Amino acid sequence: MKLSHFLISILATAAFVPQNNSTATAAFFPQNNSTAAEAYIYCSNDNNDWEWLNNRNITVPGKWRFYPMNNANSFVVFILTGGENAYIYLAEKCAEEFGNTYPYPQPASGIFNNWFVFAAQNGKIFPGYKTLY
Repeated sequence: MKLSHFLISILATAAFVPQNNSTATAAFFPQNNSTAAEAYIYCSNDNNDWEWLNNRNITVPGKWRFYPMNNANSFVVFILTGGENAYIYLAEKCAEEFGNTYPYPQPASGIFNNWFVFAAQNGKIFPGYKTLY
């Protein structure tokens, strides 16, 4: 499926979910029970350099979602099944393999894709570079 079709299908089913019981910030995650997905992991840095974690031999379960930032921009997140604990584990794996060179674990749908970031089900967005749409 093309990314544009993926984003349109997700946008059509999006629902407003407040983050941290606040109305000031919000995440838009679909309410539908879409099937689980897997993401490959790469580790990145502030210069947008990256390396595959464990030579692209690690995947994690979760779900892809569309996240609008404001009226003009949005980005794609991968909601980790294990939430923040899973993210911390992946960050530790990046540190083990690359030291402080690539501190941010990020999800990938394949070898060639845009920049996506991890999120927790509660709407917390984890650090990393992201492609804006």
